[in-house]
Amino acid sequence: MATQAACLLSLIWLVKGVEIGLLSRRNITMYHVNPANYSGLANKNTADAAGDATFDIYGLAAPSICHNGSSKPFPGLCDNPEQAAPDLVTTKVLVEVYSNFSEYGRCNICRDIPAFKEFNCTVGEYICTCGDFTNPYVCNSTEVGFEDIRKVFGSSESAKPKPGDDVWKFWLYNLINRTGGYWYSMPSKGENRTWRQLSVIKRINTTCQHERLEKLIVQKGDKSCFQNCPNPSNHTTDCYINCLFQALLGKDGGYVLDPADGLSGQQISTLWLEAFESCPDMGPEL
Repeated sequence: MATQAACLLSLIWLVKGVEIGLLSRRNITMYHVNPANYSGLANKNTADAAGDATFDIYGLAAPSICHNGSSKPFPGLCDNPEQAAPDLVTTKVLVEVYSNFSEYGRCNICRDIPAFKEFNCTVGEYICTCGDFTNPYVCNSTEVGFEDIRKVFGSSESAKPKPGDDVWKFWLYNLINRTGGYWYSMPSKGENRTWRQLSVIKRINTTCQHERLEKLIVQKGDKSCFQNCPNPSNHTTDCYINCLFQALLGKDGGYVLDPADGLSGQQISTLWLEAFESCPDMGPEL
């Protein structure tokens, strides 16, 4: 009889656990890039390794994209402090999430530019906006936001580049479809309610990671492509960056959809992780 009562009690708690979302509690390893003077995850975006590799590697194209004056290359690419600040750090953290996921929010550092005026945010503080790019609004959910970037950016017909488009549009599309990954948004209202940071596993200088990642990519690529650039030691030229993405996505990666050669998504993520792990730990956040 006691055994039956115990089983019944366990069943009741199981049902209650489903109702309040306890069964969705899980630990997730996440990565985050930010200027060194910021700490914590509140109102920031994070990603799994593949998702951060996609974000980070596409950022390697920024010198070519931005100095050529491309219009709307990718929202915030050319002036985003999380890609352009000189003191970036990349942090690996373990996070406990104990709720269902909600809409992904784009979390950025508020700046004194027109794009942020309508949100009445404080310059220098992080803010997360939801909705599409034409009708954004400040996110109000307490739950962790989630986005499968391959489904959002890679499967949409409107996201597919067309013949004659800039090479960077093909790079982005092909990189996302090949590497994929998950992006998260961490609402400040949900900290210690729907999520909490368990630990900082490692924190590194992002410049170190970029330099080591580039070396690994060059080793995988066509050495003559880099050597034939007018100034092979300048890593910000169109020629050098083209060679990088040819090594990743194949020679046609900037001109066709889903090219056959180049590295696999797993290989790309592995290179990014190898570069991360090879850099020294900077220690605790400031």
